[in-house]
Amino acid sequence: MNDNLEDDYTDVDDTANLSEADKKAIDSFEDDAPRDVDIDPEELREACRQSIDYTAAVTAPHIYRFPFPEYYRAIFAILALSLTAFRDYGKYALGFPRGFAKTTFVKFIVIWAVFFSKKKNIVVICANMDPLAKNFMADLIGLLDHPNTIKLFGNWRIGAPKTTNTDIEFFYKGRMIKISGVGVGTSLRGMVRDGSRPDFIVLDDIQSKEDAKSETVSKELLDWLYSTVNFLRSPFGCTYVFLANMYATPHSILKKLMADPEWQTYVASGITEDGDSLWEDLHPIEQLLSDYRS
Repeated sequence: MNDNLEDDYTDVDDTANLSEADKKAIDSFEDDAPRDVDIDPEELREACRQSIDYTAAVTAPHIYRFPFPEYYRAIFAILALSLTAFRDYGKYALGFPRGFAKTTFVKFIVIWAVFFSKKKNIVVICANMDPLAKNFMADLIGLLDHPNTIKLFGNWRIGAPKTTNTDIEFFYKGRMIKISGVGVGTSLRGMVRDGSRPDFIVLDDIQSKEDAKSETVSKELLDWLYSTVNFLRSPFGCTYVFLANMYATPHSILKKLMADPEWQTYVASGITEDGDSLWEDLHPIEQLLSDYRS
């Protein structure tokens, strides 16, 4: 053995025999490793208030990899105005291509509304309770439970009167916030609590591709939206966000809402009119073109 230990351990590559997948996993772990950064909490909270990217990066550093493209940031700005306005009844129908993180994006919108709006009765409606609504709620709870979120905004669980896998209630800045996840067809009477009616309603992919092929099922769903869901709102304002893929069928609810002047609709395709990817970092244009050719 060499007496000089430095010589024994110089230029030794412990990863030389690892697979490329293992090396990427190590790189990813190192990227997520905590670092001591001197950041003023008030400045960081203000950055989160102004930017959905900061909100995502703080509450989900394990998920957030690329900045949201301009289209997403514009949608955030529009929704933020409605969420913070008094007696605003904005209705927004958003169409995204499949695989472009639309549900993840709207989860960050919900988290933003918790911390930076006065909304206090948030209802998330999915195509079914189990697993979709439960999964949506589990992800929201995970964002609220992240150490970064707790450190910057406080521990929501302290004094929380109710926590289940579909309903949570907690206090923040002097208001009781209630977030509920339900499935289509679920009774919505329980959404009115202590005189508080829903003031932020998210409808996330409530129409499946198979349902969109059926005129009867689609009509029933649309009638339920216009009657039950529409009149669930708070008299002090309610923001509606309808999130869906654009299905190539005349029974697509998103298409119906596009023809309704009460709904502001924003529909994007994976490839823009300029021939660019809607989200180049997530789906490079070469990849999209290859997928469409295959």
